[in-house]
Amino acid sequence: MLQCELSETPEENERFSENNRKARGHICRAFFDVCDMLSINYRNKIIDCLKPYSHDVIRTALPDYYPTLKPEIESISARITSYRAKKGQKDEDELFVAYSADVAFLRDTYTKLLKISPSLDELRFQERKSKILPWTGWLFALAALVFAVAQYFC
Repeated sequence: MLQCELSETPEENERFSENNRKARGHICRAFFDVCDMLSINYRNKIIDCLKPYSHDVIRTALPDYYPTLKPEIESISARITSYRAKKGQKDEDELFVAYSADVAFLRDTYTKLLKISPSLDELRFQERKSKILPWTGWLFALAALVFAVAQYFC
């Protein structure tokens, strides 16, 4: 914390203390506002990033998402409400450390998703291909049958 020499008069000391308290309050509010914005953005980006993929694709590409990452993200959402409620009542340094760690976890999770995005795309392609492939066999068989019937009657 910034240390300044206090003047000799009690009035100036009081004014300095009051200004210092107000400055810390502004910094605290700014910190919470930035963390709120970042946490919301990262949570939305994680949701948007995973939206096009099925649960099976996500589970295959990122096995720890459902048992570990998703519950932690939901837990962070609950803790953020708690941080806001405790603001001003508890040692704010502890809240700063906890909140910044949660935002860092969300950032790291989003970064991890960006890195495995090509794998997710490949798995989604394979999944779609495996769902379409059986139908193409039936379509070819049906087309062959129609062709054979048409040849028979013509």
